[in-house]
Amino acid sequence: MYIGVDGSKNQWVAALLEGTKEGTTIRYVQVEHLEELWAEFGTACRKLLIDMPLGLSSSGKRRCDELVMDILGPANKKRCFHAPSYNALEEWRRLSHADSEGVPSLSPRERYNAINGINVKETQLNLTPPGYALVPRIANVRDFVLSIADRSMVSEAHPEVCFIALSNRGSFSSKHHLPGLFERLAVIQAEIPNYINDLANGGNRVWNNVSAKMDDVLDATVLALTARMMMENPASIRRITNEPPINDLSGIPIEIVYAQQQSQFQ
Repeated sequence: MYIGVDGSKNQWVAALLEGTKEGTTIRYVQVEHLEELWAEFGTACRKLLIDMPLGLSSSGKRRCDELVMDILGPANKKRCFHAPSYNALEEWRRLSHADSEGVPSLSPRERYNAINGINVKETQLNLTPPGYALVPRIANVRDFVLSIADRSMVSEAHPEVCFIALSNRGSFSSKHHLPGLFERLAVIQAEIPNYINDLANGGNRVWNNVSAKMDDVLDATVLALTARMMMENPASIRRITNEPPINDLSGIPIEIVYAQQQSQFQ
């Protein structure tokens, strides 16, 4: 089984992919915590890709974020954001722990200033609203990864990069509008020939009461497809990373992965 995971409001939507291109089955589940997903499907999983920062820099911006923005181009680079620094996240942990211990809380503005001050010192960047809002979720995902015996089973990936790598397109329309959804559906249909038919006829068997938005479901799907390609054809693996590659202070690689039969980004 290959799993792609994308955030959906306060939950996660996961695409569970089995079989080969000639005989693929896919279904979706939605969970509040990744530990729930792993408890049920971890033993069958060969690779899990997730759209969330994992390895965090403690000195400078993450090079992988900058390179992804280059790949997406000026018109679409906002589909990627700079991850918080390692120690900015650790400050969030410290303040959250203090809150739980009954230590007088900082105001929301003071809390942001404390965390952002560290981020600016380490990356020379202010935390954007989307980046700051995701700090708790990033912390939870990192805890999940660090709890797995074989951490290499989980990697960070960016759905937009994966869609580009699996297609002949240089970019895609907004996933929040119908043209962009159809463009992405075409890429998935090329990899899973029965995909649209199954969605049309499978009903709850495919969706399993998933309430996630279509764009989140498609993002999770392309991550699962990428995970399969990586495992079935290791030569297809591409890593967007520093040169030489580095790990963060917890030992998690600072990288974004994708799969490409013939690299179009190098």
